[in-house]
Amino acid sequence: MNMKAIGVIRSMFARTENAPHQGVHSREVARLVIFPEHESLLEGIERFEKVMLIYGFNKIKPDPKPGALATRTPNRPNPIGVVVVELVERRGSVLLVRGVDALDASPIFDIKPFIREIDCPD
Repeated sequence: MNMKAIGVIRSMFARTENAPHQGVHSREVARLVIFPEHESLLEGIERFEKVMLIYGFNKIKPDPKPGALATRTPNRPNPIGVVVVELVERRGSVLLVRGVDALDASPIFDIKPFIREIDCPD
């Protein structure tokens, strides 16, 4: 599998000690800067209040412990994070979002609309 970043997260969290353990604990607004060649992929994203952000842990060396998959630890077999964020505004190729737990300069691999009926089944 070969994944490449479609953009970069610009958050106020420079170090892991400063970042919230989960995005729901952050009220800060961060910028998701999508690379120009991928801007057209954002068409229609404004229709959604929330999106799922799939990103890379760029400053964590994976060192998973037994039971890691039963936790929310960033020390996972693959350094991939997922967080649901509030979409505040789109400005061209930049999304302003609230609820990011990612460090500044983390690579963005994907963004998906959050649809409660699909993503939170009973």
